[in-house]
Amino acid sequence: MEQIELPESSISRRKGPKDNLHLPTKAHSLQFNNQAVQSLCVSKDRIFSGCEAPEIHVWDRSTYERICTLPGHTGGLTALLIVEDDSRNWLISSGGDGTVKVWCLRTNQLLLVIHPLTPGRIFSVVWSPQNSVLYMGCQSTSIQWVMLPPNLPQPSRPDFSSIKPMHANPTSARFFASSPQPSAPPSPPLNKIPVPQLTVDSRNSVTAHHGYVYTLTWVKDPSNQKSWLASASGAGDVRIWEQQDDCSLSLVYDFKGSYDSAVLSLACIETTLFVGMQDGGIKVIDLETGSIIRLLLGHEAPVLHLSPVDTDLYSASLDGVICRWNTSLECTACFQAHKSSILSMATAPDMSGRAQLVTGGSEGVHVWDGVKARMDGLIDVDKDDDEAHGDTLIYSLSKMVSYRTVSRNADRQHCRQGAIFLKNTLTQLGAEAELITGAAGKNPLVLARFTGKTDRPAKKRVLFYGHYDVVSAVRESWDSNPWTLDARNGYLYGRGVADNKGPILAMATAASTLLEQRSLEVDLVMLIEGEEETGSAGLLEATQSHRNEIGDVDVILVSNSSWIDEVNPCILYGLRGVVHVSIQITSDKADQHSGVEGGAGNEPMLDMVRLLATISDNERIAIPDFYESVRAVDEPERALYEKLAELTGRTPQNLRSRFCEPSFSIAQIGKGTACSMAGSTVIPSQVQASVSFRIVPDQDLESIASNIVQFLQSSFSSLQSLNHIDIKIPHKADYWLGDLSSPEHLLMERCIADVWGVPNVLRIREGGSVPGIRMLEKVFGANAVHVPLGQASDNAHLANERIRLLNLRRGHEVFRRFLRDMASS
Repeated sequence: MEQIELPESSISRRKGPKDNLHLPTKAHSLQFNNQAVQSLCVSKDRIFSGCEAPEIHVWDRSTYERICTLPGHTGGLTALLIVEDDSRNWLISSGGDGTVKVWCLRTNQLLLVIHPLTPGRIFSVVWSPQNSVLYMGCQSTSIQWVMLPPNLPQPSRPDFSSIKPMHANPTSARFFASSPQPSAPPSPPLNKIPVPQLTVDSRNSVTAHHGYVYTLTWVKDPSNQKSWLASASGAGDVRIWEQQDDCSLSLVYDFKGSYDSAVLSLACIETTLFVGMQDGGIKVIDLETGSIIRLLLGHEAPVLHLSPVDTDLYSASLDGVICRWNTSLECTACFQAHKSSILSMATAPDMSGRAQLVTGGSEGVHVWDGVKARMDGLIDVDKDDDEAHGDTLIYSLSKMVSYRTVSRNADRQHCRQGAIFLKNTLTQLGAEAELITGAAGKNPLVLARFTGKTDRPAKKRVLFYGHYDVVSAVRESWDSNPWTLDARNGYLYGRGVADNKGPILAMATAASTLLEQRSLEVDLVMLIEGEEETGSAGLLEATQSHRNEIGDVDVILVSNSSWIDEVNPCILYGLRGVVHVSIQITSDKADQHSGVEGGAGNEPMLDMVRLLATISDNERIAIPDFYESVRAVDEPERALYEKLAELTGRTPQNLRSRFCEPSFSIAQIGKGTACSMAGSTVIPSQVQASVSFRIVPDQDLESIASNIVQFLQSSFSSLQSLNHIDIKIPHKADYWLGDLSSPEHLLMERCIADVWGVPNVLRIREGGSVPGIRMLEKVFGANAVHVPLGQASDNAHLANERIRLLNLRRGHEVFRRFLRDMASS
């Protein structure tokens, strides 16, 4: 038996080489008349299998031989349950005929038939030993219950416990397949034996859900160690109930679900509730905080059963796949247990006290040994949460890098697939995530919410802004494949690792860590766009349309830059704005030969060169009033540039020019819309240039843009050319200057200093632009804090983009501490 791969969208990475992961081994198979097994339960000496035929087969666990067959129910068996205490030794069964039956395990006699208030199937049954109450999950969407006295009367009935079983012959396989002959003694017809009947009291019922109640299980009340009842339904919701003194149920928690995916199974380990979904996911609910903290993706078919084994969890799906999960919520095994479907699963210790897993499906029953995970020393399953989330961070980043989310590409399918992967990843980490639209025809945004739990009167909310889109990458320019994460010499290489996929996942895993530690006391909203590299088209529209959904925020976090050098942790407090201008000059004539028409008329290329020359003399920009509002550099900032100059080897003036002085640049100039160079003898009839103006505090963006257009039109008119000019501003963004005295900024500086062990954090500005920051500040009325994670040599936008593994892990820790401390700041 070999392991199988997890679904592509899963970030629940298995640890260590496949060959060293310990898998359960199949010890035995049980089958009778090729009947599919729909339900199972296991006692210390017997296995009970409920089949699609109206029968319950009873097997001896020591010999794996069939002892007898109980008549069961019409319509198949839906649930089996064993109740054993000092005065009870029962098997309880429910079926498609809408009844529940109580059997004596000592005599194999039917003791009682229970009828619910309403017709329909009984999908699940659980026993409350404290109150001697049986609870039933019904097709009628209700939970109903009956009290059962310990000494039910025994009808007169033959005793099958002394029947000598048939012996099975071993096969040549590595395990034995028990297939006794069908001549094993049948049970006498029920209609010849009068059995007591009990109908549920009308007071003993509660409408529990809006869908069929598929599963029930007991969970632990974290506060006083009472037992709560968990129920789930076809409507996708999970509810937690407290049992009252009169055995009625009062609602404690209501976890809303979606009709798109029913809840089919539940299991609880300590105060963690696992929820098996129809779509193949497993939700993880922390009962202490009442929050969904993770989503595990190991299956691609409905998860019909969940079974705890010590601190491990086994999950089984309709396609025959079983997964095992450890306390770090990592998948330590994933294998094909049945060739087709698994319809039931149970666990119990064997005769020697070792855990066994029993599965049932279309192939009958399989019994598995070696169920408790053994990692052969490769993995410390007791590692702390931060280490576990470090692994999740790197693994999810490796998958995210593989999506070629280049926003300039005409084919947007890669971006959409990348957005879907990010949404699924954030959901698995414990967030509620969705795709939202911005501008028509543009890439979707991902909106996710990690919900904190706190007793504080006013819970704070943090908005993290980032982008999943990247610039293109030419394979020949890289030392490794840019779309495959390559780890070497302490660095992670790949397009987007620094800008901006790595920081996004560092923040998400930080929130997930706190969520699992029950320490997330703020709400974290993540707004991740897919058009940042092309000017953030649609960001404003999406933010405004979802303003109420996002809510008021206390601070905006951004991590979309790098340090000023290789060793000094930094915090960024300023960015220049930008006005991108597209200029096109066109002649009425077609392309001409320079040897024939050169010098005979106005050439668009010469006009363009002359026009661009009027903008700047290499020292000053000639746009009217361009420098009028530029904020002067004060003495503290001059002193900062002196210090930064010593660290970087640049001059203070060079730093001031980059950070806080306006500038003009020509990005490209050429023939036609593609700006490709014409042949050396061809006079192009159309020339286009792309230029940019960087602006600083306190220049007014709209006034500057308007003055640029007016200046270019006036300058072109002064050329007295017969050609035509067209001026467009495809994109503009305001400058941003952070508040160095804000509590959030100072808190972030303390977190960075503590994590990196430095007395002070360098405060830097940058010459680039991030359009979304100032826009989000205006929309939400909150200050932004910008935290660079990588080093100056990370090569964002260039070949061999990288981020140091240490920086990424410590960035995760900085974010974790900030979210933790923000609650009490």
